[in-house]
Amino acid sequence: MKICMVVRAYPPRIGGTGALAQRISQELSNKGFEMTVITQRIKGAPKTEMDDKVKIYREFNVSDTNEFSFLNTSVSIMAFVKRIAQTKNQDIFHAHDISMAGFSACSAKEFIDRPFFLKYGGDLVFEYLSIKNYKNWDPRDNLEGTLKYKSGMTSILHKIQKWYFNNYDLILPDSEYGRDHLINNLNVPSAKVKLLVNGEIGRASCRERV
Repeated sequence: MKICMVVRAYPPRIGGTGALAQRISQELSNKGFEMTVITQRIKGAPKTEMDDKVKIYREFNVSDTNEFSFLNTSVSIMAFVKRIAQTKNQDIFHAHDISMAGFSACSAKEFIDRPFFLKYGGDLVFEYLSIKNYKNWDPRDNLEGTLKYKSGMTSILHKIQKWYFNNYDLILPDSEYGRDHLINNLNVPSAKVKLLVNGEIGRASCRERV
């Protein structure tokens, strides 16, 4: 079975998301899956390489240091979608983060008839409010607190997440709290939600088809 993982960061870029994505990819590869990873380019790393038995494609981005700028995000998403389209013979596509990878994979799904999975390890609105230190926002309000904030950007992010939940075949929250929030507060059908905590992802079988 061929699996394509789309993820914003991957080693040698430092960070927990990339480290986990690498571990999962290598473990699945060792179990006999044919793994492809699409990620952002980083200075000094090759555009394409084999990491053990995992095929890595590093796509163009404008800046390593300002990766969340509008220009950089837009260019990276276009590069990701193009690469996903070029690797459309995969059996499963897995977006490993909800921002850049999530948007890119959901866009590509519009013209690729394959199962697409989304890892829900964060929330677009929560991350935006926290990063921007939004007025009257308190992270202790947790995910439920994101539902009461109304602004131009939060409304857009809520709509993007709704688009995700309508189009992805399977949503994979990494905690019981995230699962309950998806089902009870964001009205995602329980049949589309499968709990898969980080410690279990690498051991989980991707043979389950939607």
